[in-house]
Amino acid sequence: MHERFDKSAIHKPAFIARDSFGGSADCICDDYGVDFKCPTTLDKWLDYLHIGIDDAQYHQCQMYMMLYQKEQWKICAYLTETFKMTENGIIYPVPQDKRMIQIIVDKDHEWEAKTYTNAAPIIEARDFYFNKLIEFFGPIKQ
Repeated sequence: MHERFDKSAIHKPAFIARDSFGGSADCICDDYGVDFKCPTTLDKWLDYLHIGIDDAQYHQCQMYMMLYQKEQWKICAYLTETFKMTENGIIYPVPQDKRMIQIIVDKDHEWEAKTYTNAAPIIEARDFYFNKLIEFFGPIKQ
């Protein structure tokens, strides 16, 4: 990791919560965040190279950018052998220094407002049922 990123700028973040949303990123740098993916098949790794990220990973990046107040996020897919491959001396035909694929995702400035709007009924239902549980079982003791 330190070979590809500025060592002084790398931070392992703690879980962060903002309103009803929360998450814990893999890595935070000064200007962007990073989510590491470690595909263990050549096909999955090649998907990152040729297709990019899927919708779920795109929204994960947008959520992290909202939580950590970053304008950019990187998906870094590193091709790694499985333990079974390593135990049998099998390696992928891709040089170690060529195995990291970086996909840059820019912040969609409309995403946050849409997410708050779309999540409102879900949060309302969660709070309703949570309050019903409190009514039935009593307050949570800490």
